[in-house]
Amino acid sequence: MVEAAKSTETDKQELFKALAQFHQNLKQPSKDAKNPYFNNDYVSLEGVQKAVDEACKGTGLTYTQLVFDDPKGTGKSVMTVVLHSSGQSLKSGALTLVPQKKDSQGYGSAITYAKRYQLAAIFGISSELDDDGNESSQTAQKVMQQRNYQQREYQQNRYNNGGNNR
Repeated sequence: MVEAAKSTETDKQELFKALAQFHQNLKQPSKDAKNPYFNNDYVSLEGVQKAVDEACKGTGLTYTQLVFDDPKGTGKSVMTVVLHSSGQSLKSGALTLVPQKKDSQGYGSAITYAKRYQLAAIFGISSELDDDGNESSQTAQKVMQQRNYQQREYQQNRYNNGGNNR
C-alpha cells in the first residue's frame, strides 16, 4: 500500500514541478467585485481565471471545469481538473450547490460561485476576505444558543408541571 502512494507521487512528478513553478509565477489578484448584500469585496470568477491563466504561462499547466447534475438531482456540481502537458492531472472532488431558486438564474449563480471557489482552492488563490471563521462560528453559536434556550425552557416547564412535561 505504501508503494501505491509512492507510485502515485512519482507518476505526478512533472505536474508537481509545474505547480511549484505556477506558485512562483502567481500574483494574488485584487478584489475586483463587491457584494452589495454583505458590503464586502471579493475576486470575481474572471479575476481568479485571469490570475490562474497568467501564472500558468510556461508551466505546461491548464485546467478545465466540469459542470454536472448532482446525484440527488437537486443542485449542480462542479469538478476542477488541472492538466499538465505531460499527461498528468489532478482533480478536485465535486462541489455541489443547491440554489434556493430553481431557475436558470439560480443555477447559473450557483455554478459561477462553485467554479470560482473550486478554481481558487485548487490553485491557492485568495479570493475572499479571511474572517477567521467568524461567520461560520456565529451560525454555530446561534444554533447552540437556541438549543440552550430550548433546554432551559423544557426544564422550566418540567419544573412548573411538577416533573411532568406534557
